[in-house]
Order: sequence, then C-alpha cells, then structure tokens
Amino acid sequence: MSGARYKNGIRESPQGDQGDYATLTRMHDKEGVTLQLLQPQRWIDPLWRLLAALEAQLACLVGCK
Repeated sequence: MSGARYKNGIRESPQGDQGDYATLTRMHDKEGVTLQLLQPQRWIDPLWRLLAALEAQLACLVGCK
C-alpha cells in the first residue's frame, strides 16, 4: 500500500513509497484524503469476474481504480 497527498500542487508521501494500514486509515478519517486502490480486481475475485463479463459483453478492455 502506498499513500500520497497533494497540498498546493505538491505531492507528499507521509510514509515514503509504502504506507501501513494505520497511517492510511488516519489520513482518510482525520485528514479527509481519498484512498485509491489501483487494479483492485487483482485482489477481489468477484470484481475480476465482473470486469471480465463487461469486457466480453462490450468487446473492449474494461478497468477500474
């Protein structure tokens, strides 16, 4: 997991390139940051199946983040 925020157009990474669960939770709950999970289908099988079904139906690549 990683965490970053932008203040006045400047990127800050409070935990460097890696953030632990407690830090990311605090950033979300106390500071109101948005958490973004890139390629969640890699870890959530029902989401992977949904995206695969959409790709088959739409005949194009489908992604989420």
